[in-house]
Parts: sequence; structure tokens; C-alpha cells
Amino acid sequence: MVAAMALALTAIRRRDIPVHQRWMTRAYALGMGAGTQVVTHIPWFLWPELQGELLRAVCMGAGWAINIVVVEWVLRRV
Repeated sequence: MVAAMALALTAIRRRDIPVHQRWMTRAYALGMGAGTQVVTHIPWFLWPELQGELLRAVCMGAGWAINIVVVEWVLRRV
């Protein structure tokens, strides 16, 4: 997220608005990953026997991955 924001800042300094908007959209999607993690953690909560640090890390990563894949799909369609 920090890298996306840094690239957005670099783009806006060059007055490249479309590139700035795309990088800010990516940064926002990564920031909203916490909301998606609520959904991806459902299996972790439903089946206590699966609870462990590895599955929790996978669930957390899935939240960010889903968001970045969706935002890249949207950006390529625009």
C-alpha cells in the first residue's frame, strides 16, 4: 500500500492524473483488504479444529489478494 501511494505521489508530481488515479485506486483496495478479511475468515471461525497461524495468515492474505485482483480487473476494463 505504501508503494502504491508513493507511485501515486510521483505520478501527481508529474501531473499525470490517470496514472495517479490508478495507483490511488490500488492503494485504496489494499486498505480495504481488512473488510474483505472478515469474509475470508469465516472458515477459520466456523471450524475451530482448523484454527492455526498458517490458516489465519492464508485468510488474511486472501482478503488482500481478492481486493487487488478485483481492482486490477476493473482498471483493465476502463
